[in-house]
Amino acid sequence: MADIRNFLIETRDNPEIWRDKRRRNCEIKENFWGPYKFETRVEILKRILKAQRTIQATECIELITHQEMVLIQYYWFRDSFFKTKVSQIYNHIFKTQIEVSKQEEKFKQEAGLLKKSCKQEPKDVELIQDLLALQKGFPLQSLTQITT
Repeated sequence: MADIRNFLIETRDNPEIWRDKRRRNCEIKENFWGPYKFETRVEILKRILKAQRTIQATECIELITHQEMVLIQYYWFRDSFFKTKVSQIYNHIFKTQIEVSKQEEKFKQEAGLLKKSCKQEPKDVELIQDLLALQKGFPLQSLTQITT
């Protein structure tokens, strides 16, 4: 876990190596950094999964859930990052075969339809995707309990 912490400190202290200069709204500002580069995101996920594998050799602790991995894949697709899949990383580290291709394909289809529907207002795509991710992450029952 200390290795992950140290790596995250490294990414914070050297953003020119690990982060995009362009923010999500395509704006570039002096001393303001955008999201992590995709290579950095992959490296962070690898380190977390390797730590999870090590921990699970002696304890039944999950650092990252299957649902969280699906959501990570969703955001990678949203950001047009199709080269590396979360399931490939997981399978490589755990020497197993989890399959999330049905969910991945669904996310791709949703993103395509959304972009097509929002041609006149492309900035709405990200807002709608965030709302969908939020809605998928919280069951309706949980939302009603929060608001009552």
